Amino acid sequence: MALRLLRFLTLVTLLGVSSAVQATTLQAGIQQAFAGDDAGLRLLRSNGAELGPLLVVERLPSGEYAVEIELRLDGRAMRYPLKLRRDDGQWTLQWQPSTVFAAALIGITKSGALPEVPTTERWVDSARLPAFPIIATRKRFVTPFGEIALDDRGEESDPGDLEVSPALVRAAQSWITQVLDSDPGPAGIDLILDGELSWRMANKVLFNLASTGLYHVTVVTQDMGALRVASPARQAAYVMALYPLETGFGLRVAVDGVLRPESGCAPQMTTCVTDEGGVAAAVERAALGRGPVMFAASGELSASVVARFLAAFAATAQVAPHALLVGYVQK
Repeated sequence: MALRLLRFLTLVTLLGVSSAVQATTLQAGIQQAFAGDDAGLRLLRSNGAELGPLLVVERLPSGEYAVEIELRLDGRAMRYPLKLRRDDGQWTLQWQPSTVFAAALIGITKSGALPEVPTTERWVDSARLPAFPIIATRKRFVTPFGEIALDDRGEESDPGDLEVSPALVRAAQSWITQVLDSDPGPAGIDLILDGELSWRMANKVLFNLASTGLYHVTVVTQDMGALRVASPARQAAYVMALYPLETGFGLRVAVDGVLRPESGCAPQMTTCVTDEGGVAAAVERAALGRGPVMFAASGELSASVVARFLAAFAATAQVAPHALLVGYVQK
């Protein structure tokens, strides 16, 4: 409680009214940086991005500040991380994402490729600490530090098999050490993904980032909504798994490792559904308990399909985002 109060008081102090000509407040420093010549921000500005409110401030062990600002582009509100420093009363930009990341963010938000999922929370309204943003498509992963190219099979050109990605781990470690100064507080990921990406590849991203301590996940949707979940760092007693069938989908529900009775609609399936509308009826509220629950899906399904079912499961289970784990299963 004391730490949260300190951060709140620090934020109030930093946003005090002062001259915008000299960057003597954090807000003035951000405005100056956005209007400046730094390549990434200049690219965003030239593509029509407008600066919105300051969303979050985290004072780092070094005395510098990790922030997230709101950017508005073609009617869409999105988060963007920066790092600033205060010296002799003046605020200066210390770090921003690479130009490659800025260009990829513009491209994917304008493309219509993000998952179309109904959400109840806007991405910019999420109350949380700064998060590591990653853009995942079928051709590449893009982090604030550059891109990781994928070949036609969806594997990295950089050495690394389907599970372990040295390049992703290095990027996450750079975020933790170079941007966050190894602050143990922030542990979030903004997953900005192409809806056609396979669910297995989406989980590859989460698996590698979780290995570095980043496990609070926000899936960004086409309408700039936030679907908040967590990487499977813990075990869950209640698991619902989604499988593709020749017609429709199968749901397997297991509680404490025991498969719920099969309905006979398909081998080893608890029930079968035609779309995400059937999820609510399949959730056993009495069996959910108070611990973490998991929603898993076949790795061959697209992220867009899984996200729709995941959102339906989240709405029905009504558990806190940190207790809603996601994973994938092999068919």
